[in-house]
Amino acid sequence: MAAHTEILMSNISAKIYEENPFRVLNLPVGARLEEAEKKAQKLITAKRLNILLPEHRSLPIPGLNGEMDEFAIQRAIDEIRNPHKRLLYELFWFHLEPDGKEAKPEIIDSLLKGEFTKAEDLWRSLSEETDPHLSLWATHNLAVLYHSKAIGNEIKNNKITEELAEHWQVALRYWHKVWAQERFWDYFKKRVLELDDARLKVQDIEILRDKLPSILKINTNFALKYFGSGKREYGLRHLELVKESAYQKAYVKEILNELNAFVSENLINICSDTGNQLTDIDNNPKAASNLHGIYADFLSRAERELKTIKAFSENVPLGDLEERIAKTLRRIGNSYRFHLCDCKKAQEILNQALKYAHSDMLKDEIKTDIKAAREDIFASVKVGKDFNPSACWFCGSELKPEEKVSSSITLKMHKVLNVKTVWTGSNTYQNHYTWRPFTVIIPRCKNCRQYHDITKRWAIGLGIFGIFFYVVGAIPMAALGYIIGHLVAAKKQKSVNYDIYAISTLGIAMLGILSILTGAWRYAILLMGIIGYLLYNFTAAKQRKEKGKLSLYALILIGGLGLISISRFGIQILLPAVLGAIAAHFIALKRQKKAKKPVKVSIRPKPYLSFNFYPHLMAARKNGYVSGEKPVGVS
Repeated sequence: MAAHTEILMSNISAKIYEENPFRVLNLPVGARLEEAEKKAQKLITAKRLNILLPEHRSLPIPGLNGEMDEFAIQRAIDEIRNPHKRLLYELFWFHLEPDGKEAKPEIIDSLLKGEFTKAEDLWRSLSEETDPHLSLWATHNLAVLYHSKAIGNEIKNNKITEELAEHWQVALRYWHKVWAQERFWDYFKKRVLELDDARLKVQDIEILRDKLPSILKINTNFALKYFGSGKREYGLRHLELVKESAYQKAYVKEILNELNAFVSENLINICSDTGNQLTDIDNNPKAASNLHGIYADFLSRAERELKTIKAFSENVPLGDLEERIAKTLRRIGNSYRFHLCDCKKAQEILNQALKYAHSDMLKDEIKTDIKAAREDIFASVKVGKDFNPSACWFCGSELKPEEKVSSSITLKMHKVLNVKTVWTGSNTYQNHYTWRPFTVIIPRCKNCRQYHDITKRWAIGLGIFGIFFYVVGAIPMAALGYIIGHLVAAKKQKSVNYDIYAISTLGIAMLGILSILTGAWRYAILLMGIIGYLLYNFTAAKQRKEKGKLSLYALILIGGLGLISISRFGIQILLPAVLGAIAAHFIALKRQKKAKKPVKVSIRPKPYLSFNFYPHLMAARKNGYVSGEKPVGVS
């Protein structure tokens, strides 16, 4: 069972005093198991009955929990029943009655009152006595007192002051004195015989002594906590305490190496977790919007762990760890390039990766990526001053995080780099393609997605309806359906002046019926669709105050009306329908102005097909990228 003792000492923590069962139960370390069980049962019963026992008080060490619940009491008695844990807790508690001698009442009373100065002064004077027995136990009690106070005050204040650092130094110095005393360990070997438990061996005491320097792990754990929270100076102070301790350098080096291994493992896991996140983005490009957070989180965590390792050991080899960081940064940089088309940011991240790279092969690969990003077609994409890559392309609104994944349009593309014809036998050849995949993500909000879904359904529905009457009618019917679809979407979302579009469309439909009744319905449907769509865009341009588009649509409308008016067919049939639609449109505008509660006019979203004008998609097509994840015919 010696291995059990070794494990206990290796896992020692700052809670060694707070959770010490002799503190929880307020028992001397020499108490018999029966006495401990009786005391624990009495305390549990009192807790359940909500009775306060004035005679039971735990030592009020600053920063350590003074209130003990039923769980803490049950845990304490369970620890005492385990002989290995009992000896460990005896080692880390006050021995007020060593070798059965009666404890001084004033010491116990001052400890319970939290007046540690009296006990400290008495033990310091006893530690200088010529009597080796008194001196030994006074030194041990001072070690426990200073150590518990240092831990408690640091937990309470969440910082290490110079006064507290001095307490740490004194505690470690006293523990080293105890560690070097043969008489002290002979006492614990005697305790093994007194406990008379088959699970305990004398060899366990040798392990306790050999592993006592593990108390330095409490300091290294504090250092880790401070490094993690950005309080670097506090972490470095604890490392100084470890390096300045009186234990042999071999012990200190072993503890620091264990800590380095722990932090190195953390850094490897950080690189691995980030790699898994990047793989998820490769499989689901819509999640590329998370790249900013992934990059910032990885860089801060990786640099923090790297600084921690450098602080623990000056000459520790970092080549493998920095190489991992470089590989991960390279993947992040290329993800920015391929998924977000942000070549400037990609170059910045790749240059960071180059600083961490050690192997010549990785350096060459990163340099190649930097050159490709610099020359990439997307690095020179020209966009307008108001272009915002993180906003909805169709209406300009800011996207919510969930919309970036669920509503954006994802287009998979590829560019064939090389085609090689290979002889496959039996007088046949086969083309082997080399291509570069690329994904364009066009940001779109939830409202625009719903808007587009409605318009597409109406366009498809009326287009199919038109086929039943006349094949040529499918196109104008689809155009009319597109207009009606926008009308329905506008009504559902209440995002545009529904009244204007309702009367405009109604005017076209009602007056168009006259044309259909005269037998010219094919042309009537076609022109109704065209003119209705022009009216629609004319109003949208007016809302956006886009003078260029406003003039264009007005010119087309006037020119179209002029052509219709000079024809006999237009004068007799279509001109009244068109003029009626325009009249209805302006009547609606007038009604809107006179309304008591006018509908708020907002910018109409761009049509779905306008995604073709997204800057990065246009640049991709211009430079040879075509739709599809891979070339046609490649399985």
